[in-house]
Amino acid sequence: MSGTGFHEQTETVVFKSYTLARQPIALDSLFKRVMNSSMKIELVVSDLDGTLLNRQHRISEETRNVIHGLLGRGIEFAVATGRHFIDAIEIVSDLDCTIPLITANGAMLHDRHSALIRSVLINPQWVSEILAMSAKYTVHRNLYYSDKWLVDAPNEFLLSLHKDSGFSYQVVNLGAVDYSNILK
Repeated sequence: MSGTGFHEQTETVVFKSYTLARQPIALDSLFKRVMNSSMKIELVVSDLDGTLLNRQHRISEETRNVIHGLLGRGIEFAVATGRHFIDAIEIVSDLDCTIPLITANGAMLHDRHSALIRSVLINPQWVSEILAMSAKYTVHRNLYYSDKWLVDAPNEFLLSLHKDSGFSYQVVNLGAVDYSNILK
């Protein structure tokens, strides 16, 4: 690529781990791929649910070792998740290391010390319109604020996913809440 000013080729590698039946495709395959690659890899970003977390919604010892191996080789590691920061920080505390977190589907970005770098709020008018439109359907509706999670109906499955972190929703009338400061 002459004339571009770039001296080395950069490439983005996307790796997604899936749980198949009872046997997860382990992160060790990612680790081997990263360690055997001729590319300079600086950052690995992973989801939590269905990727880092096992069927018990916990980070396994094997996964923890892989992440520590990446960090030990100078490769940054971060988590990107749809979960709320309060939920995610509790889960990743099991890693025994500090990592950046992208939470609430990208609405919040925290550095490795949990300091908020950026948050993006949804326009209150859009929240109102989306809630009005979705009221016609049988869907589970959620709102994330910076410090709480609101829902319009109980959902035991969601509670089971979040039981270990201690982060839980509040059931409220979503039509009667303030729509400013909504993250997701």
